[in-house]
Amino acid sequence: MLSGIPTCPERDLPDGVEEAAKVIAASPRNAQEPTFFWARSILKPPKWYADLSLRLREHHPEVPVEVVDPYTFFGLVREAQEGKSP
Repeated sequence: MLSGIPTCPERDLPDGVEEAAKVIAASPRNAQEPTFFWARSILKPPKWYADLSLRLREHHPEVPVEVVDPYTFFGLVREAQEGKSP
C-alpha cells in the first residue's frame, strides 16, 4: 500500500498466448498468502484474454491463476494488504 492505495509491480506480457501463459505460470508464488501478478498486454481483444485463461487451465493446471479485471484485482490486493505494515 502506498498512501492507502494498493500497489503491485507490473510486467508486460509477450504477444503470443502460449508465451504469455508460460510467463504467468513461471511467476513466483507464496503458498502462505495470496500472490498477485499484474500484467498487461497492449491492444489485445477480449478473446485473447479468454484464450490465455483457457491455456493456463489446460496447460498449467498446477498453477492456481484467475484472470480478473483491474478493479477486482486491486480490490483483492487491498484486502490482502490491509493490516500489514508498509
